[in-house]
Amino acid sequence: MANAALDFKLADDEFAFYFDSNSGVDATELGRFLQRAAAVARGQGADLRVVGLRDGSLAVLLKAIKKSKIAKNAKKEFNKAPIATSAAGAALVGAVVSALIVATSCDKPTPMAKSAADVIEQTSVTQIQLVTVNQTVVIMDEEGARQVRALERQAERPKLLTGAADVARLPSPEMRQLSAHMEEGSLTGWLGRFNGELHFSPDGYRYSAPVDLRFANADDFPAGRYKVKGDLLLKAGRPDEFVILRAEPE
Repeated sequence: MANAALDFKLADDEFAFYFDSNSGVDATELGRFLQRAAAVARGQGADLRVVGLRDGSLAVLLKAIKKSKIAKNAKKEFNKAPIATSAAGAALVGAVVSALIVATSCDKPTPMAKSAADVIEQTSVTQIQLVTVNQTVVIMDEEGARQVRALERQAERPKLLTGAADVARLPSPEMRQLSAHMEEGSLTGWLGRFNGELHFSPDGYRYSAPVDLRFANADDFPAGRYKVKGDLLLKAGRPDEFVILRAEPE
């Protein structure tokens, strides 16, 4: 594939997502995709900053900013999917980009891969490219989206149970409904501190669980009622943690 980096004029510590489309990208899906990318970058010890949108093309330019020491798995991820970089200062963006490539690979339905598939399926985008100063990689296309969905369906199939302990670990219909409402962004409840830790208590239930705010500061959310969107993590069939991607006051 021809390298599109010359059109973007990227710096060594920058990269871009290019969305191949004739009619634009849905803003909601784009925002969710960038949120997932930011989560992957944090795993490499970096924050992402949008530094440009190119007129005449659906390109989002980002800079990787060092937040902490690069995560221990950065070298491992880089070796899994190396991508060309051109300077010592590009080590961080190289680790971030490589982790993004791994996270959007079609061999497992990761949150990043599922979000990329959503962009393909729910908009007119035919492929998503990741561009650095030296290289362009297609990280998702229509065939890749179909593979991600097939893996999702496979993961959702009931597994063979071997005993009472396995049955106890299965989420109940109540938990599946709670998780579905949270994923679609329609779950409401009380968000506030409990013993100094941020908890969320969904409406209609008598319990609360700790909160992981992936894309916000806990101090930005005063106690009160919110409508939330995100993921529900279960332990022994019960809520263990609410991973909140968006919280809107009611």
